[in-house]
Amino acid sequence: IPVALRSLLIDSIQSFEDVEPAMDEIRRQLCHSMQHSSVTAPEQGVHVLAGPSGAGKSLMVARLAQHASVNWGSEQVAVISYSDQRAGAWNQAQLLSAQSGVDSFRAINIGTLKLLLEEHAGRRLILIDTSGVQMQERLSEIRGLQQDIGFHAVVPVDASAATLRRLFENTDNTWSSMMLSKLDESNQPWALLQFLTEKSLPVSVASQGERTSDLLEVVAMA
Repeated sequence: IPVALRSLLIDSIQSFEDVEPAMDEIRRQLCHSMQHSSVTAPEQGVHVLAGPSGAGKSLMVARLAQHASVNWGSEQVAVISYSDQRAGAWNQAQLLSAQSGVDSFRAINIGTLKLLLEEHAGRRLILIDTSGVQMQERLSEIRGLQQDIGFHAVVPVDASAATLRRLFENTDNTWSSMMLSKLDESNQPWALLQFLTEKSLPVSVASQGERTSDLLEVVAMA
């Protein structure tokens, strides 16, 4: 547990003698300290998902695409894999998109991405999946399009303090929301909890499990 968070929690339970009320007080203190607000899942417009490698961005894109396709129809949703050169990344994007019946496209450079956005501007929702490699460069390229685009940080619940700093201390990045992944895999969420006590970035969705239907639209910190 980060030192600052540990000190906060220890101070709050010093007067307790039993474990159960102390745990209740820790829960209350965490909920009170976290500057948490929530926003709805992206359902229209163009949205970019970014984050560290292995955070679960592609699966989160597939989950959001499936959620939107249920509401608007699969023909109203498109997924674009942008500049992801990892072996098998494009095949994975195609397979995940096929599960919900939405169209998937590949943009290897910013010019191709711009053309795809223009071609599919009539769709209700376009989701752009990005690579964790050279993330800042890819985000800068997309921001250079000067379009109305939402940017969302996909963060595994057990992300380290160093990972969170890399994502959120860059002043070039303006995030629309945070998306939490791998709720079922985490048993050390302390760095994220510490971050949420210091920042007021809203959380839009969370996910757990391996199915594209495992999307939590309402995220409560209680």
